[in-house]
Amino acid sequence: MKILSLLTLATMAASYAPPLMAQSGPSSSEVKKKPLAPAGEVLRKHDKDKNGIISKSEFLTLPRIQMLKEKFQDAIFTRLDQDKDGDLTRDEIREMHRAEVQRREEKFRKLDTDASGGLSYSEMSADLFFSKLPDEKRREIFQRMDTDGNGEINALDKPQHPRPAR
Repeated sequence: MKILSLLTLATMAASYAPPLMAQSGPSSSEVKKKPLAPAGEVLRKHDKDKNGIISKSEFLTLPRIQMLKEKFQDAIFTRLDQDKDGDLTRDEIREMHRAEVQRREEKFRKLDTDASGGLSYSEMSADLFFSKLPDEKRREIFQRMDTDGNGEINALDKPQHPRPAR
């Protein structure tokens, strides 16, 4: 679960700074955005039998899901399957996407106390999970995420792909 929190924080900081930076920092045309995949793209890519829905077996082939323990895979699928029919529809995927974007933006705004459009080391250290790590580990992670070296995690940083959970 700790790896998910770190991955969420890293993704949140790097991927969802762009919409927030439109108010302060580079314009949206200056920043290459990489949002979550929209519902249609998720369906096209992972709907192996092309029936317009993602079955649980198709869901379990998603790379991020495969990194999780089985109990977490089941819990996530159950939460996403709002009508409890055993499949994920375009509307359920769309809602999942909307809720995740909103959750990440809210978390980012709360951590970005100076409203700079990026997270400084001290702001990022205020995250509940991140704050529990030893200072040396926090600095190592922060430096790895701050790929442009400007002292903030923002839309200009290009995060490395996360390592699979062990």
